[in-house]
Amino acid sequence: MSSQTGVALVECTVMNLFGEKSQRYVQEDVYQLWQFMMYHKHGFQVVHPQSCRWLPLMPGGNNVPEGPLVNRVYLSHWDEDLKKLQHVERFVSVDDTQKVSEMLRKHYSPKQLGGYPLELKIEPGYVVI
Repeated sequence: MSSQTGVALVECTVMNLFGEKSQRYVQEDVYQLWQFMMYHKHGFQVVHPQSCRWLPLMPGGNNVPEGPLVNRVYLSHWDEDLKKLQHVERFVSVDDTQKVSEMLRKHYSPKQLGGYPLELKIEPGYVVI
């Protein structure tokens, strides 16, 4: 799951209809589609996009974070309808990890999982601009 070269992300700010802001980290290869969905489905404004790279924290503290602490939340589950293992990956600030993890878990009912377990792993890391 860990990648020594990191993952290309876009760091941006999302502003909802009430003017509330939150920081997001989105995989670079899906950023434009994600931005389109945020605006056209949810009415959110996405501002201040900036390329960055997520890097894992090394066990034993062998690397020192240069930027914000951001966890990789990795969820895998058996999709009973498609009959295959599916993966979901999100990059979230340390402060939002618990909330996002719970939200991801709620998307899957026992019926959808067909009795198979839902596995959630959290990998600590940080982003560099």
